[in-house]
Amino acid sequence: MYYDYLNAFWVGYSMSNYNYATECLENYSLFMDSFHLWYLTSTRRRTYTELWDLFFTVAGTDFNEAWYKCYLYYDDISTTY
Repeated sequence: MYYDYLNAFWVGYSMSNYNYATECLENYSLFMDSFHLWYLTSTRRRTYTELWDLFFTVAGTDFNEAWYKCYLYYDDISTTY
């Protein structure tokens, strides 16, 4: 759902010219998809434990990959400028 907006920003500013740009985009998109799935699940939850277990196992893993790859991407941009 959020991939189209993020991809338009990415293409508009030619972000793919830097190291780890593609990995950052893919992992961030996976995190946003997981977060959206978590939001949909939260409206139909049975218990709070079920909700938080889902968030930390699914969205947490994607978030961890996303911030690391995006940090490496940011480091390349800051080194360039």
